[in-house]
Amino acid sequence: MKAIKNNGGGYLNHALYWTVLAPNPNNEYRHPEGKIAEDIMNTFGNFSIFKNIFTDVSSSYFGSGYVWLCRDFNIGHGSHLMIATTANQDFPLSEGLHPILGIDLWEHAYYLKHQNARAAYIDDWWHVVSWDAVAQLDKWWSKRNMHDEL
Repeated sequence: MKAIKNNGGGYLNHALYWTVLAPNPNNEYRHPEGKIAEDIMNTFGNFSIFKNIFTDVSSSYFGSGYVWLCRDFNIGHGSHLMIATTANQDFPLSEGLHPILGIDLWEHAYYLKHQNARAAYIDDWWHVVSWDAVAQLDKWWSKRNMHDEL
């Protein structure tokens, strides 16, 4: 069972990680728009506050794992966004959370370019987040009752 969790979790984590990244030839900071931007503003105050909190959690995370922006459907009749962490190859779905954005904090994600400078990796990561992909994934999760494959 542990091998399934490690390998399956590793696959899911990396699949989601790569799904919400996209090239950025102009190396510009990207910002969410539409519903996901509104939800970030309603939850965190504004995008800058969210980005700072997410960056702080990512920078201070010890060891190998992931930091996620998740949709939590476990509260009453609605849902809300939250930042969560998972160790090693754990996946947020096992905690009832629906991840829509994640950063890989395993050393292999950044060592070749940044060596041990995790902060530089995190800053670069913000440049390649595809907020359109995040919004699409968020919309997909909102239809969670239809996902028999999970």
